[in-house]
Amino acid sequence: MEVQVAAMAPKDGEQKNKGIQREQEYDAVILATPLTQDNTKIQLVNFTQQFSFFGHYEPIETTIVRGVVRPESLMLNDDEMLDNILVINPRLMFNSFGRQQPVKGRKCDQETVGVWKIFSPHKISEDQLDIFFQSREVTHTVSWLAYPHYSTNQTLGDFELAPGLYYLNAIEWAGSAMEMSVIGAKNVALLAYKQWKNDPDAGKKPPVKEEL
Repeated sequence: MEVQVAAMAPKDGEQKNKGIQREQEYDAVILATPLTQDNTKIQLVNFTQQFSFFGHYEPIETTIVRGVVRPESLMLNDDEMLDNILVINPRLMFNSFGRQQPVKGRKCDQETVGVWKIFSPHKISEDQLDIFFQSREVTHTVSWLAYPHYSTNQTLGDFELAPGLYYLNAIEWAGSAMEMSVIGAKNVALLAYKQWKNDPDAGKKPPVKEEL
């Protein structure tokens, strides 16, 4: 089955909410973006089945600070070194607090101006940052949807939504990481190849012959 894709693109000089519709047929279409019930910008229409996407992604505030940390604020002694602190208590200010090492691998002592990455569920105020840092040269924050909100009764998504239509991010409901995305990409590539070749054995490695 060939998949038909319609894309909306704005014309030059026109407002973004006005556009022209372009249609194109493909042998396979791979969706490599999160599809959730609260933040889905892709509509799948004119299919014989109805698609529904569950769940939502957790908003995370990332704060990058170049500065000198206060050891006592993290319950450390002056001579102790900090690599990473990971917490599971949702009532705390941050989820993780860690030092970012230089690319060349050079170690930094506690008094050195270092780069620190803080993950938190909410934006950390300037006053709160001053609790953790003796001095700050640069502070940069980024808000993003980091990973799915997991629950004990959730179901896993499907890699193949319809013949010729594949959803790479289904893997994230089992685990969200770059390594998991690689696994999802390989699964989808094999499914699309089998569909394209019309061969359920396509993509399989030939058996290894043992030499006597």
